[in-house]
Parts: sequence; structure tokens; C-alpha cells
Amino acid sequence: MTRDQMVWILALAATACVRREGVESAPAEKPAPPAPAVIAPTIAPEAAPPAASGADCDRLRSRLRWKVVQGASAMSARPAGEAREQWKSFPVDCRDGEYFALGAAILHSLGAGRLDAGDLQVASTLEALRLGLDKEPDDLTLLAYMAYLGSLDASLAPPLPVDACTRARALAAPSDAAEARTHRGFVAYVCGHAALRAGQAAQAAEELATIEISTFPDAVLRRIQALVAAGKRKEARALKQEASRRIETQKHLLGVNESDAPLLRKQLAAALK
Repeated sequence: MTRDQMVWILALAATACVRREGVESAPAEKPAPPAPAVIAPTIAPEAAPPAASGADCDRLRSRLRWKVVQGASAMSARPAGEAREQWKSFPVDCRDGEYFALGAAILHSLGAGRLDAGDLQVASTLEALRLGLDKEPDDLTLLAYMAYLGSLDASLAPPLPVDACTRARALAAPSDAAEARTHRGFVAYVCGHAALRAGQAAQAAEELATIEISTFPDAVLRRIQALVAAGKRKEARALKQEASRRIETQKHLLGVNESDAPLLRKQLAAALK
């Protein structure tokens, strides 16, 4: 073996050794680092709308009352449609007894069909007043409107509660003088109707005689009915002209339909025949 061959052999052996050591001693390939976790963004729940205050509800009711009166006396259907939209948009916090009484007034006086507030559908005055009675059984406006519609046609309203007068009297009167006068008129109206239905004619006549405001067009008519039932026909006849005038001039009060007048005139004639 020549010296050059020996050098080549030794070089090959050294190269093989280095390759072998490189394979054996090479560090293991590190695994790829895990992908960073995807964290979904935190979405705060949608805040609930603030509760309507008592003042907010009063403003909404006042606007709706006026719109219902406008709708009953207008030549176009626009105010009636606006009244329906206002009723539908009432916050849940404002849906008290008067809210349902106003719904019944829209259905009766504006000839409107079913009221749909999304989560609340009302198809008739009877249904609206029942819902109001369940919600706030001592609301004075609700009780008075029940008395009016029920005397007009029993199918339009649930029966007036037997303790309706007690409920009405228990309500505190407003501090404002004009509002207190209106309050007293509605209390007398409810109590007069309740007494008349209970067969207490003399008491009903006394209650209805104290009304100083325009409540509903049947107030004098109901007083006449009470006087006749109490045996005071002459006194009742003396009120005929006033009863007829109220029926004709109060067609556009809140919650009154023009078509009520013929029925009220018929009831008046029946009472005095």
C-alpha cells in the first residue's frame, strides 16, 4: 500500500466517522411551536333600554289622549293611524290600566281593527279592558270607561267590579284644583254606575248629580234612569232636554264614537216612556 493510498483510506475513514457522529449527535429537530390560541373577542351584552320614568309615561299618555280625540273628530284617517302607532310604541313600563283603557278607546271610537304591539295583541274593547283590569284594577280612567261601554252595550266591557266605587274613592285626588275636580267627577261617575247596577237607585241619582265636569255623554241619562227607578219620574223628565243636549254635543269626547248617540237616544226614550 503506498503512502498516498494510506492517506486516502485514512481520509475516507475520518469522513465516515464525522458523518456518523454528525447523524448520531445532531440534535433532534424541535417540534414547531403551537399556534397561538385564538381568543374570541368579548362582546358586552346589549344594554337594556332605561326604564321609563313616571313623567315619561305621563307625557306619552297625554299625547295619546289628544291623538285619540283628534282621530275621532278628524275628516281623515291620519290621526287614527297615528294614535294606533303611539299606542303600539308605549314602553312596557308605561302599560298601566289607563294604557289599556286608551287601547279600548282606540278600538271603539276610531273604528280601528286589531291592535298589535309586537308582544301584545288586542282584538276588542272587551279584551283590552280585561287586560287593564288585570294590570291595574283600581285605575280610575279604566273603571270609568268600563262603566260607560258596559252601559252602552254589555258585550263591549267586562262587568264593573262590585267594589268599583270603593276602589275609586280610595284613590288620592290630585293637588291641582282643576285636576281634583275632574277626579271627583270620575269618582262620582263610577260610583253612580255601580249603585245603579246594584239596584241602589236613590244613591245612584245622588252620586251622578254631583258631577261638575263632562265625563261621558251618558251621565245625565244614567241619572234619569236612577230617578225613574227611585220613583221620581217628574224630576227625571225635567232633565230630558239636558240629557239630549249632552248626547248630541259630547260625541267627540275621549273614547266616544259618533255611533253611540243613536243608542243613547234610544235608551233615553226607553227610560222616559
